[in-house]
Amino acid sequence: MAICYPVILEKGDTSYGSYVPDIPGCIAVGDTPEETLKLMQEALQEHLALMQKDGDVIPNPSPIAVIEHDENTETVHEVKVELQHIGERYAS
Repeated sequence: MAICYPVILEKGDTSYGSYVPDIPGCIAVGDTPEETLKLMQEALQEHLALMQKDGDVIPNPSPIAVIEHDENTETVHEVKVELQHIGERYAS
């Protein structure tokens, strides 16, 4: 089952960082925006798989329109991942 999460991409002094507001602790860093978003997709995929394995509730993605960010240094993107296990648990 495919699911898209909003991701905030921010430019640092020498690299780019990204994080998922709905999934605390899920971050990725890269040299370019493209690399960073690809690494984020991989990190998010693994993070959600571990959450499922542990029996944690998978948070529903927030709509992009409600994601707060600094428009001077950050952009919001959607990252699509596949949930692997049948019987996923979502927040209500």
